[in-house]
Amino acid sequence: MTQCYCYSASAITSVTVLLNKEPCKLMLHRIAKLPTKHCAITLATLITLAAPTVSAQAAKTDNTAAQSVVELIAERLQLWQNEGRDDRVDQLLQQLARSNPNHPLLLETRAQLALQQGDNAQFQQLLNRLEQVAPNAPETARLQELANLTEQQRKALASARLYSLSQRYDEAYQAYRSVFPEAPLNRALAMDYWRSASQARHHEEALAGLRQLRQQYPDSVNVELELYSAQLRANQLSKASAERVEALIGNPRFSANARQLWLRYINAERPVQSYQLTALKHYLSDYPQDLEAKSLLRNLQQQRQVEIARAAIPQPQPAQRQAAAEPAAPAAPSPWEIYDAAKQDIANGDSAQAKQRFEQLLQKTPTTDARFAYALVLSQLDQRQAALTQLAQIPSAQKTDNIKDLQQRLQLNQALADNDQDYLLKHWDELDAYNASRVLSALTETLNNAQQAQQTPQLSQAQVEQKLKAYANDIDLLMASSDYLQAIGADASAFALNQQGLANGNDGQSPWVPTATDDWRRNRLRSQALDYIKANEAVLTIAYDYQSRDSTPGVSSLTAQTLLFDLRVPSKDLLGLGSGEWFIKIDPTRADAGSADLTDDFLRQRFGTGLLCNNDCDLSPRPQNDQGVALGLGFTTSNWSADIGRSPIGFKRSTWTGGLSYSSDFGELGWSLGVERRILSSSLLNFAAIDDFRTGKTWGRVTQNGINLSASWDQGGAFGWWGSAGYDKYLGVNTADNSRWYAYSGVYWRAYNTEPFAVDVGLTALTWGFADDSSEATFGQGNYYSPQSYASLSLPITIYGRWQRFSYLLRVSVGGSKTSDDDALFFPNDPALQQQAVDAQGTTFVEPVFTGGDSNGFSRSINAAIEYRLTRHWYIGLSANLQRAELYTPNNGMIYLRYQFGGYSLPPRRPPEPPVRYVDF
Repeated sequence: MTQCYCYSASAITSVTVLLNKEPCKLMLHRIAKLPTKHCAITLATLITLAAPTVSAQAAKTDNTAAQSVVELIAERLQLWQNEGRDDRVDQLLQQLARSNPNHPLLLETRAQLALQQGDNAQFQQLLNRLEQVAPNAPETARLQELANLTEQQRKALASARLYSLSQRYDEAYQAYRSVFPEAPLNRALAMDYWRSASQARHHEEALAGLRQLRQQYPDSVNVELELYSAQLRANQLSKASAERVEALIGNPRFSANARQLWLRYINAERPVQSYQLTALKHYLSDYPQDLEAKSLLRNLQQQRQVEIARAAIPQPQPAQRQAAAEPAAPAAPSPWEIYDAAKQDIANGDSAQAKQRFEQLLQKTPTTDARFAYALVLSQLDQRQAALTQLAQIPSAQKTDNIKDLQQRLQLNQALADNDQDYLLKHWDELDAYNASRVLSALTETLNNAQQAQQTPQLSQAQVEQKLKAYANDIDLLMASSDYLQAIGADASAFALNQQGLANGNDGQSPWVPTATDDWRRNRLRSQALDYIKANEAVLTIAYDYQSRDSTPGVSSLTAQTLLFDLRVPSKDLLGLGSGEWFIKIDPTRADAGSADLTDDFLRQRFGTGLLCNNDCDLSPRPQNDQGVALGLGFTTSNWSADIGRSPIGFKRSTWTGGLSYSSDFGELGWSLGVERRILSSSLLNFAAIDDFRTGKTWGRVTQNGINLSASWDQGGAFGWWGSAGYDKYLGVNTADNSRWYAYSGVYWRAYNTEPFAVDVGLTALTWGFADDSSEATFGQGNYYSPQSYASLSLPITIYGRWQRFSYLLRVSVGGSKTSDDDALFFPNDPALQQQAVDAQGTTFVEPVFTGGDSNGFSRSINAAIEYRLTRHWYIGLSANLQRAELYTPNNGMIYLRYQFGGYSLPPRRPPEPPVRYVDF
């Protein structure tokens, strides 16, 4: 079916020119019918649907010829994983799946996702597949490590995480060690493992492990931040590393973790230095809504003032000390001096001593400052609940703004950690953009968890939109709001937010076309918006198609004019097979073969039963034409496609047509299996059937009934392979049954690929053979090209691209072929007629046998198409196809209009995609 294959009917024309006799175009449609996921080539081109991501990889391959492009895709995939770019990861996973469905990194990523979703069966299936294709790969070892965990070990890991959340770090580390005496292979588990070691004050061990992990994943920002965090706990974080952490605050993906780490670093040094205050002020100029940074700045300023005041207190001179009769009793340390000492304890890895200092202080003088200072220490130790307990004991009248800010921050962080939905919703109106984004992300994650969604309280859409009004230019809040609205089923509102985000700062350019200045957030917004459009936008195409072939009038000449009406409607759950689209095609068609000149003895004797004409035959001109309406109804999903319909109703003979196919992967191969019944359309005889001018009997209307298996191999690089094989049975009205086997194969090279300009070069080989030759137009013949053996080799070159509102395609092809034909009877389906013809040789002087033979041929073709966006709804396109070979010069032209109901001003398709007649499916 066209909508799930690489190219339209025009795509096969560059190969049909290799035939040195009148070909049946439908027999070559197989070549163009590789599934979209496998459309690495066509018979006349390489992939013309390559994604922009592959463009980048192809360009890189040109500069690094020694490295395969599939490795570059995997490398880029790991890069985006390390940077948390889920939008790019999804795109590259799809590309890698098309290129190498058994790549270890792809299988590992999918298996980990299945495990996160609780789909153990899918996880085991992917692991088994990985063990078969790459038993020694590190990805296999990492998955096997997860698969081999016992139930007891899984419980121990869960306990370790709970211990960490409750600041019981020693117990957390011991729980991890009980499962993994050595560090785990899985990166996420290894990070948890070494974090617990660092928190449990095993600093050197943790730092050594994290440095080794950093060497294994040099591009992982998460590993990098984990190492810096451990260095900070061990009081070993360098200034250069701290500057790197500060720079990462500008990366939205890692902003939260980098921010917390950097603030901890800024707050670590005592006495307070001027650079700490300067750095915080500079930071707040970029992030003025960061309440935690504001609170820290006030605290440091306060601490600085304390230190300055402390330094200004006159110290007793040596003589004064000697003169004292008795030594003065030492003054009790202030809460902030205790705070300084506790901070040093923490820097030395002795958090227990830090806490003990304050507990002793509070037993003697439980002042507001003492509790506030202790709460700050507990906060820095990630002991939120304990810190909140201290703040709760401060009378409300004594709570300064700094105390209130700290309490609010701790309460919010604790609510997020506890998934306290009631608290988050209750304090929604108090949140700034940063914290509102965090809350929305937490709510979205819970809603997307099927087991928790029903118990999850929800913010109303109005509450979310009200918050957005207050922070209209905050893209992070906008993204989080879009995700949340989608989670509660407000898809249209989520899409509107995506559009709003894309429109901001776009300088009037199309939001759908990526630019060099786009960051991951804009790309993610664009990807989500396009997914929404695809899932919700119906498309109507109206076209006029003109096909002509000059040959013998009334016999093999054919002019076909068709109006095409193609409507496609998306469906989110199509017959339980997943998302896809329904389509309906209505094609009024007029076919005209011209008038046969029956006064020409040679023509008359080779048309119908004209060989047996005596003087009683009516030899007046007989126009051969017919008209009718072809109908088709079907659907497509990611794996399935099906259709059912009729060849033109109104033709002399109409019949049911249709097809069913399924596509999937097997190892590194993509494959598709299909069955179908299609009408031939290479002549009026096999398209509609005609009446014999002598007997009045009807013959023709031939259907092709077959099974097809296709496969492709594509590593996502510059080269790839495809193949297709099948068997067909040809059945018609009063025509001899026939059969055919076929096998096609090709290789391709993506020579150059950018958005405005791309070049593909291919090499295609075809071979097939028919049981009988049914090429002629006598009664019982099918008038379709059917040599006993055929072989061809062609070289197609395709140039295509897109610029603003315009897209284009130009394809040229040259090739040669070798054909062998057997002898064929004039009347293969009627022995009595054939005997009459044999008996009449004395008067007709014609032996009723079409003589076979061998021949060679050379051909060339050119195919061009353009598409232009007229308005936000309407698109116009033109296509033309010219073929030139010995005795074969068909022409085809089309003009089409496409109406996209959503009206989103999407760019034209790259390359252009002219519609296809239903009879050419």
